[in-house]
Amino acid sequence: MSIAFDEPTPADVEEISRVHVRCWQESYADLLPDEFLKNLSIDEKIAQWRQTVSDPLVFTLVARDAGR
Repeated sequence: MSIAFDEPTPADVEEISRVHVRCWQESYADLLPDEFLKNLSIDEKIAQWRQTVSDPLVFTLVARDAGR
């Protein structure tokens, strides 16, 4: 396994959003209502992450394993 860190690009936004939602669903399964976690929207996260990735004032890194 070779992990590299770099700045995300717009091409990364969809995968970041999927990981974001999945992490919430797994990490908060016993802490938040199932209905809330089930209704987390990847599309909403895509919109949020597009804004984040394109904002020059926000510093964000992604971890990549084998380029993914």
